[in-house]
Amino acid sequence: MSVKSHPDAGALLALLLFFNARLDDTLLCSLTEWESKRVEAAVNRLVEAGLLTREPDGMLNPQAGAERAARAWLVAPESEFQFGTCFSCIRRANRGEQLEALADLHLFCRRLAERAEEDAAILCYDRLLAGLARLPMRHAPAENIRRYIALCLDAQALTFYFLRAVDAAILMLFRARGIAHAIGDLRSIALINLAIGSMGGRPTDRHNSPRLHAIMRRGVASTNILGDEDILEQASLYLGIYHFMEGRYIEALAHFAQAGHAPTAWELRQDLLTIYTSTCCAYMADFDAAISIVSTGWRNAKLS
Repeated sequence: MSVKSHPDAGALLALLLFFNARLDDTLLCSLTEWESKRVEAAVNRLVEAGLLTREPDGMLNPQAGAERAARAWLVAPESEFQFGTCFSCIRRANRGEQLEALADLHLFCRRLAERAEEDAAILCYDRLLAGLARLPMRHAPAENIRRYIALCLDAQALTFYFLRAVDAAILMLFRARGIAHAIGDLRSIALINLAIGSMGGRPTDRHNSPRLHAIMRRGVASTNILGDEDILEQASLYLGIYHFMEGRYIEALAHFAQAGHAPTAWELRQDLLTIYTSTCCAYMADFDAAISIVSTGWRNAKLS
C-alpha cells in the first residue's frame, strides 16, 4: 500500500500504533477528528491491504507490515499531508520532540474532555501521564525542565475529569517535585506541593488524606514565605481549595475570586471555581448566591 496514494490509511496506522490500544471506529473518529466516512474508508483500505483486522467486537488490530507502512507516513514530508492535533503530536514524538509532543497531547486531551468525548480523552490522558512519568530529564536544559514542570502542573488538573487517574497523577507530581528540588526551584516546589495536596479534595479513596493535606500545608507555608504577587496569583486556585478544605470559606472565596481573574483561566478552571464557590456559599447558608453561581456556570457552559 502506497502512503502517497492513501495518506489517511498511513496516518491511521501511525495513530493505532502510537496508542497501542484496542480502538474502534467511534474512538478513531474522536482521535482523528475526521468524519465517520473518512475513517471508514481508511479502515477499509487497510483491511483490504491485510494491514488491519477487525475483531468480532469491532476493535481493530494492526497486522504484520503495519509498522513499516506507518513509518512511511511518519517520514513523509509534512507539507504533503494536513492532519489534526493528534497527528501533529505523533509526528513530533517520532522526530524526538518528546516534550513538545506531550504538550500537544495535553491540549488535545483538554479539548476532548471539554467536548465530553470521555473514552478518547481518557486514552489520551493515560498516554500523557505515562509519557510525563518516563520522559528523560536528567540532562535536560533548564528551560526544558521549567516547561516540563509547568506541563505536569497543567496536566494534573485534568484529574477533575478523570478521577481514576489520581494515583498516576500524584506519582507524576512527585517526580516533577524531585526534579524541581534538583535544580533548587523553590517556586515550583511550592506549587507542586499545593497541587499534590489538592488531590485530597477529589472524591476518591484519597479524599481528605492526612498525608496529602500535610504536603499541601507545606506548599501554603512556602507560598506565603515567597509572598510575591506572581506566586500568589499562580497559587490562587490551590490556596482557595486549601482554605475550603480547612473550613475557612470566606478566605477560600477571596482566593477563588483571584483565580477567576487569572490570565491562565480556561474551561476546567471555571468548572472548578463554580463547584467550589457555590459550595462555599451553601456551607455558609447563602443559598441564593450558591444557586446563582451554579446557574451562571451552567449558562456559560451551554454558550461555550
